[in-house]
Amino acid sequence: MSNKQPDSNWEEFKSKIKKIWQDLSDEELNEFEGDKDKTYEQIGKKYGLSREEIDKRMDEYDI
Repeated sequence: MSNKQPDSNWEEFKSKIKKIWQDLSDEELNEFEGDKDKTYEQIGKKYGLSREEIDKRMDEYDI
């Protein structure tokens, strides 16, 4: 990932994340609002992915 942070436009970031990982709920994502590391942790747990795999998918979607 190109170190893009889910900064001031969390809703846009959340929308992009949900396009890749549809099973993440708004509640789950809002729990980590603005915290990239915690968001990655949740994706990893829910989908059984490593940080590298998540980064690769994020890059594919230009997130």
